[in-house]
Amino acid sequence: MKFYGNGIVWDKERNKALCTFKNGEFETKEDRVKDILLDLGYKHDGEIIEDVEYEVTEEVVEDIKNYEEMTNKELKAILEAKGYMNLDRKTKKQLLTMLEGD
Repeated sequence: MKFYGNGIVWDKERNKALCTFKNGEFETKEDRVKDILLDLGYKHDGEIIEDVEYEVTEEVVEDIKNYEEMTNKELKAILEAKGYMNLDRKTKKQLLTMLEGD
């Protein structure tokens, strides 16, 4: 997906540059980078499917070992399956902390 903007976008979670726009453009295939840039409201050339729903059960949650590699949407789906609400504005770090508490 190609994004449009200027300068450097800082990755607060990893304390390094997430991306650098060259000639006003940045292209990536990484889901994490896409999610962050979309959440920040950067213009893009791709189609976003907003209504993706994840079916998560307790069995699935127990099988998942590495939350760090998951997208925010996947983490939110797991937390919603556990009964959490109002997750829309949570950062990945906050979501991971919530999962660690369970």
